[in-house]
Amino acid sequence: MTLVADGFDAVTMSMVVPTLSREWQLPAAAFTAPLVATNIGVVVGLVIANWFCQRLPRRTVICLATAVFTLGTLATVLAEDITVLTVIRALTGLGFGVVFPAATSLAADVVPPRRRETASVVVPLGLSFGSTVAGLVGSRLLALLGWTSVFWLAGLFGLVLIAVLWWRLPEVARTIPVPAAASGPRETKPSSVRGLFSRGLGVTTTTMWVFSILVFATMYTLESWLPTFMLDYGFTPEQAPLGSAVKGFGGLIGGVVLVVGTMLFGAGRMIVAFLGLAAVCLAVAGALPVGTTVLLALVGGMGAGLIGGCVAQVGVAAQVYNGDRRTTGIGWNMGIGRLGSIAGPAACGVLLAAGHGPRTLFLLMAGLIVVGLAMASVFVRRAGTTPDATSTGAAPAGISG
Repeated sequence: MTLVADGFDAVTMSMVVPTLSREWQLPAAAFTAPLVATNIGVVVGLVIANWFCQRLPRRTVICLATAVFTLGTLATVLAEDITVLTVIRALTGLGFGVVFPAATSLAADVVPPRRRETASVVVPLGLSFGSTVAGLVGSRLLALLGWTSVFWLAGLFGLVLIAVLWWRLPEVARTIPVPAAASGPRETKPSSVRGLFSRGLGVTTTTMWVFSILVFATMYTLESWLPTFMLDYGFTPEQAPLGSAVKGFGGLIGGVVLVVGTMLFGAGRMIVAFLGLAAVCLAVAGALPVGTTVLLALVGGMGAGLIGGCVAQVGVAAQVYNGDRRTTGIGWNMGIGRLGSIAGPAACGVLLAAGHGPRTLFLLMAGLIVVGLAMASVFVRRAGTTPDATSTGAAPAGISG
């Protein structure tokens, strides 16, 4: 539910850009700064999440991070210009970033080891569910109550959620195995980023980071600008959030397939399948003349492929890194990937301002995903052979089940 709130709040800004552009009498490209600032905040949050999780119980970290992005969402309605909006969204993004690795790593620790990969895939799907609900509800709210209503709804839900989290969210002590002579498990020591490149993990970590940058650049370009793209295909500003809803719904459908596929074939093989789907949908949308119905179908395929591929990578990371590295590995992997979430939407804003349309941008994104597939082919092959994976009894990422 935390990541459902995260997913809902994260797309609210992109949904209201067409409406704000009209009401504030600014071009859509003028909103590049607040869109990018959100992702900058997320990057910082992902990187510092491990620092907080090593010093505070993860349930406390999750509650505090949820409070930060909830208050930021509510404060967004007070913005009256681009500068204030940019600052507020940067602070909101900080909460988004901290909560993701804390929630995912906690979920991985509360389940039996054989279900860890599946849990690491299921929990992040809350992001897709949240963005789907936001897209469906946002269209009606924008038409009836104006752009601030979207943020009021997200903020009120967050306030209720904070109380529920503090009441019911569990905590699990993080331990790692010790030699048989020892009397029992011992607490983990804080893991630094240097540990992600030791014990034969260097190539795997590097290729996973490059993959994350490319996939996040594509996914968050769509998340930030898709409602604006929809205007070029005949949608009104009030109808434009349907694009976010369809993308999120595609991610949910892809998630169901991903959960089953991960259990049968492993997260590694699912990454390749989902990213292939995304590349095809992006290429078709960019190269062929399509109507509104076909475009929505392709957007659903993009959502399924990109979200499925990204979430599947979390499953691989949860297996590649052992207990003392898991939060660090997931947090840094997502944090480095979020550099793409800054660069992608920013570059898209520049290209839109220069007069390039959605078709050109779809083709460019398809190219990024093809390179990402090449990176995936490397770390998927190596994932099951890393010392961390074998020491925890994990099956290779491509064949676990």
